[in-house]
Amino acid sequence: MCIFWKYLIRSYLKIFFLSTFSFISVLFITKLKDIASFAAITYSFSKIIKYVIYQIPSILPIAIPISCLISSFILFQKLSHSNELTALRSCGLSFKKIISPIIIISILISFLNFFITSELTPFCRINSKKIYTYETTLNPISILKSHQMLKIKNAYIDTKFLDTNSIKNLMFIMPNKSTNRLTLFTAKKLKIKKNILICEKASLISHFARENSFDDLIIENQDIIKSNADNLSKYMKPKNFSLNPNYLSTKMLLVRDKIDKQLIKPKNYIFSKVEILRRISLAISALSFTLIGISFSIEIGKKRDKKKIFQASLLTLFILISFTIGKAFKYQYLIAYITYILPHLLTSMFSIFHLKKISGGIE
Repeated sequence: MCIFWKYLIRSYLKIFFLSTFSFISVLFITKLKDIASFAAITYSFSKIIKYVIYQIPSILPIAIPISCLISSFILFQKLSHSNELTALRSCGLSFKKIISPIIIISILISFLNFFITSELTPFCRINSKKIYTYETTLNPISILKSHQMLKIKNAYIDTKFLDTNSIKNLMFIMPNKSTNRLTLFTAKKLKIKKNILICEKASLISHFARENSFDDLIIENQDIIKSNADNLSKYMKPKNFSLNPNYLSTKMLLVRDKIDKQLIKPKNYIFSKVEILRRISLAISALSFTLIGISFSIEIGKKRDKKKIFQASLLTLFILISFTIGKAFKYQYLIAYITYILPHLLTSMFSIFHLKKISGGIE
C-alpha cells in the first residue's frame, strides 16, 4: 500500500508543480503592466525584483486549483489508458482506496492555498503597495521624474536623473499665486539619504508681495540644504494610501469584524465577512477541482469518451464564473455565500455521484 501511495502521489505532484509553474508564467503577463509602470519610475534593480516577487502570491490562489484539476485529470486518464487502474482494481482495491491518497494530498494543498490566500498574499500585496507608494508619492525624486504626477499645475522641470535617489542640474519653475509671478529654484545636485533630502548649491529667485507699488525680488543662495524628504513629497503630491480587506490577513479581518460590530458599521462588517468567504472559496477550489479531474478522467474499456472532457470543463467554468460573479456582491453576504460556497458543494456532489456510477460499472 505504501509503494502504491508513493507512486500516485509522486505522479500527481510532478504534474502539479509543472502546471503551477506554467500558470504562474502565463498569468504573470496580467501583471506586466503594473511591473512596467513601476520599472519606469525607479532605477533600483533590487526594488524591481522585490516588486516582481511580491506579485507571485497573488497569482498562486488561482494557479493552484487549476493545476490540481490538470494533475488529477492527466494522472487518472493515464491510469485508465495504460490499464493500471484495471490492474489495481483486480488486486481488490476499490475506487475509494485508489483515489484516497490524491484526495488527502488535495486537502493538504487546500490548507496550503488558504494560508497563501489569507496570509502570504495580503502580506506581499501590502508590501508591494508600500514600495509602489514610496516610489510614486513619497519619493520626491520619482515624482520629479514623472511630470504628470505633480500636484503643482503649470510647473516646468529640467534635470538629469542619476538614479532613484539622486539627480543633478535641477531647474524648477512654478507659478507663485500670491504675487502672480514665477518662482525659480535651481540646484547643482539633489539626493536622498536615509529619508533626508540633501540639496547642494541651491538658489531661489522669487517675489515678495507688498501692498505698495514696489516689486521686491528675493534671491537666496545656499551651499547645502537638508530637509525631510516627506515634506517635499507632501507639497508636490499628497499621500494616497488606503487599506481595504484585500490587504489584511484573515486574523486582522476577524479583529476588524469585531470592531465594526461594536461601531455598528454594517457595510464594513459585511465586506470583511465576504472577503473571508472569498478566501475559503479559493482554498477549497483545490479539492473541488481535484474531484472533478478524477471523476471525469476515468474511462472503462477501450472507448474514449470526449463528452467527459466537456462535462469537466463546464463544471470548472461554473465554479470560476460563480467566483467572478461573487466579487460584485461585496456588501451582500447571502448572495456572496451562494456564489462562493454553493458551486463547490454542487460540483463535489455531482463528481462523487459520477464516481459511484463508474464504481458500479454503469459508465
